[in-house]
Amino acid sequence: MQVTLGFLAQGGKGFDVTSIVATFVSILILLVLVFVFMFLVFLFIYNSRKAYYVNALYSFYDFRVTIKASGKEFSKSWKEFVNVKESKHHFNLYLSKLEAYIVQKDKLIEIGELENLRKLVYKKIN
Repeated sequence: MQVTLGFLAQGGKGFDVTSIVATFVSILILLVLVFVFMFLVFLFIYNSRKAYYVNALYSFYDFRVTIKASGKEFSKSWKEFVNVKESKHHFNLYLSKLEAYIVQKDKLIEIGELENLRKLVYKKIN
């Protein structure tokens, strides 16, 4: 039994320039396609996160909160909220650890409206 290890060179003239260029161009095209695909995936993810930040109109009542956003209107009972956190610029009204409605304080423009909302929110949620 005879085993030969090595490569068989055809023609013996060394490297073929056209095959080297073709290999380089193929690798370059593949890298460009991978880059374009990654860019499109990033763009899709970036644009889809805008859905999480929708302007909403909130109406606060004694027994519920009405939210109007993206052409839809729905109500949440105060009992559905589990926590409230207040920062300098907004209220976070939590339905769970990960889901919250954000009410911006600078949108409360009437005199006393901010303090009334603060009292109502803390009375109903905590």
